[in-house]
Amino acid sequence: GRSRWLCGCVVVVAAAAGAFEEPAQPEVWRQVAIGGGGYTLQVHAHPVTPHAYLRTDVGGVYRRAEAAAAPGGFAWVPLLDWATADNNSFYSVNGLAMDPEDGATLFLLTGAYWAYPRRQVNPPARFSDAFCSNCSVLVSTDAGASWVHAPGSRGWGLRCGGNEPDRAVGDRIATHPSAPSTIAVGGSDGAVWLSRDSFATALPTRVPLPSPASPTGCDPTHNFTCVVRTVLWLPVGDVTVLLAAVPSLGLFCSGGPDYADPTTWSFVANSDAPTSINRLVPTPASPGRVWATAATGGVWSGVLSGANGKWSVTWDVKGALASAAVPFSGIALDPSGRTAFVISKLTNSNQSIWRTDDGGASFAQVGFNVTSAVPWWGVNDYMTALNAAGSLAFDPHAATPTLWATDFFGVYVAEVGATKEAELEFTAVETGHEEVVVNVVRAPAVGPAMSGAADVGGWVHDRGLWAPPSKIMMAADGAKHNCLFSIDATVATASSTRVPNSRLTPLSHTTNVPPASEMEHPAAIWVTAGDEYGVCRGTPEWCGLHSWVGVSHDGGQTFANTAWDDVYRVDQANPYRVAVHPFDGAKAVVAARKGLPVTFTRDGGATWGNSTGCQSVGVQGNFWYAQPLATDKQLAPSATEATVYYYNGTTTLFVSSDSGGSFRPVHTEFPSWNTPYFGVATPPRGAAAFGDVWVFAGWKLYHSLNGGANFTSVWSFYHPSTTIAVGPLPPVTSRVSNRSSDELAALCVSDGAARLRAEGQPSILPPRRTGSPVGGYAVYVVGVRAYHDETALWGSVDQGHSWVKLSGANATADQGLGDGPNVVEPSLQEPGVVFVGTGGRGILARNATSVLAAALLACED
Repeated sequence: GRSRWLCGCVVVVAAAAGAFEEPAQPEVWRQVAIGGGGYTLQVHAHPVTPHAYLRTDVGGVYRRAEAAAAPGGFAWVPLLDWATADNNSFYSVNGLAMDPEDGATLFLLTGAYWAYPRRQVNPPARFSDAFCSNCSVLVSTDAGASWVHAPGSRGWGLRCGGNEPDRAVGDRIATHPSAPSTIAVGGSDGAVWLSRDSFATALPTRVPLPSPASPTGCDPTHNFTCVVRTVLWLPVGDVTVLLAAVPSLGLFCSGGPDYADPTTWSFVANSDAPTSINRLVPTPASPGRVWATAATGGVWSGVLSGANGKWSVTWDVKGALASAAVPFSGIALDPSGRTAFVISKLTNSNQSIWRTDDGGASFAQVGFNVTSAVPWWGVNDYMTALNAAGSLAFDPHAATPTLWATDFFGVYVAEVGATKEAELEFTAVETGHEEVVVNVVRAPAVGPAMSGAADVGGWVHDRGLWAPPSKIMMAADGAKHNCLFSIDATVATASSTRVPNSRLTPLSHTTNVPPASEMEHPAAIWVTAGDEYGVCRGTPEWCGLHSWVGVSHDGGQTFANTAWDDVYRVDQANPYRVAVHPFDGAKAVVAARKGLPVTFTRDGGATWGNSTGCQSVGVQGNFWYAQPLATDKQLAPSATEATVYYYNGTTTLFVSSDSGGSFRPVHTEFPSWNTPYFGVATPPRGAAAFGDVWVFAGWKLYHSLNGGANFTSVWSFYHPSTTIAVGPLPPVTSRVSNRSSDELAALCVSDGAARLRAEGQPSILPPRRTGSPVGGYAVYVVGVRAYHDETALWGSVDQGHSWVKLSGANATADQGLGDGPNVVEPSLQEPGVVFVGTGGRGILARNATSVLAAALLACED
């Protein structure tokens, strides 16, 4: 069965349990291949059973599965894709613990940020924060095939930081080695939390650490000194003690079998002990011995001893490698405890790995190389440098000594040589690991799809949708900008050979696509991006410090630089969105961050001017998904100027009749919701009359047929819509539905006119013609329909009269759409195919034609 633990109710969720494979059904959500690119925090391999899991910062958790054709012989199967945007904190995994005897039983500690719950429920919160806290424990007893949101982890008020700066260090959840129902969690409040029943019923017990763990003025909602970064159960003689490490304070230890008694806790106060411990690792062959890596002070190893709850560590490896003056995080220890590898946690290409074969008496730096079967990794030196490495671990089940490594972009495996001098040859194992945060997807009427993401860059999907792209989008000077914000393309096309639709859409499994030079493509493709590694990495807001607006005339294979960055070179310039003239690729408009003007060019970007008559966008930040710009695609091919709509989230929609040179207010009565969720969209070429425009403003969706002079309020949301897209009409009238009348009735989830009447408003929607859609296009919107509903993707083929749910629980193709659906893009090549760019699970695609057709039939007036 399928159910879900949400706040206040119990449910179990089934996840894919078999080996990695592509689904054969064309109407389920499928993963578009990018080839990795997200922060992998740690590989957890069970010492007894052959289970291995990968936890990430925003992509959830994956299980290793056999896949003979994949690099390394296996692939990663995502286990949390059932979680919707309303529970997107589940995708940030702070820690993973397993039953000591059974790797199929696992516990995830999830939660995104210290300071606030990250949409654990839809804001405005349906339940109080005391009821649904940021930290949750998810439990599976079948290797992730189904999950329970443990009752004992709901309402405990703990904060987690699975997407905070130090997310790759430490292990904040641990099962007792001989009593696995006893689980310890490192708190953000100067305490350890203990559950004695695997969080099954009761809330855990809060065990405060003694002073100085809770200094005066410590703020437990932020990542300060009171965060217990790592916990470890350590057998010592005939007892098992619990160690807890707190940044800047050091190591604490419980005493004896009664570890739940706060009075038995002691501060391990050796004057020469490390204080900034990142990770603790036991030595199975030597009970009582523990290894530690530290942010400052190098690598340590010592033996715990003591009695009556008073413990101390005798460190015989003291501050090894401290002279390297780098923070250390990952450590891999072989069963003997003699051979160990440690890695520094750096955010640039100066990564380093050290090895000891004598228990830490001496270390030698080890050279390493990283190779990947993903083609575009080869042109990015920062993809193969083990940037911001999170962890190292030995594979306990490999036939030869094998080392795992994780970093900001992927997960890697290497065989260990016999000597210290042997270099490590890491291979990236990325099949199935899709974790990028997507900013934009474009699927033009000709040529391949295109996309852009945070932290990595942008791609032309020139090898189809099921194989990773060949390279990233780069500037003419070879600069690699790792945050690609937006893409827009002309309606006008170029080149010679039309590529069949089935070669580039989700209905085909093929990756045998023609060379890019033979593809028909848009005459001009514009992109906006920010940041170059090595220029601004490591600053508080590094994404956008080095901005770029580029244009391509060869289908995205090469890009010419424009002068935008020269004119508007300021910190965090962030050219968020671009809109291009449908037929004249030399004319484009750019909306940048708060405080910068809307800008335009008429000569392909050689010169830029400030648009007049409109205000800047009201948003500043790195991850921002509003849609302030749209051009009217119904323009005559002979028209020299484009009509551009601009909406910045205030009460006013602006329109330009001269390709963005000047704007005038055309509608001034939108509510000002003070939300970053807003945007404007227009139908594709040939699908509507000139002047057809859609606006979503906060909690409402609006439609105009006369260029914005008058709007109809089509739909109200309980929570603001986050994105809107308008695409070609699927062939709904040609589909014969084989669904029962009850199924059809269930599909008709929202009738726009009936909703208006229920709210006491006159129905001003035009009457729908029975059996056929009113409009010549489909509208897709992400939002929350009602008080107890969830954030989901909705589709309409009759201009908002009726809507069908396309994602989430009880949808026709159950899918949570990753860590939040950031953007939606309908395919202009194949009507009914829709792409969703997620906040941590890459790009998903499905063909929604059948369900849209059935919904239209079900909702007939």
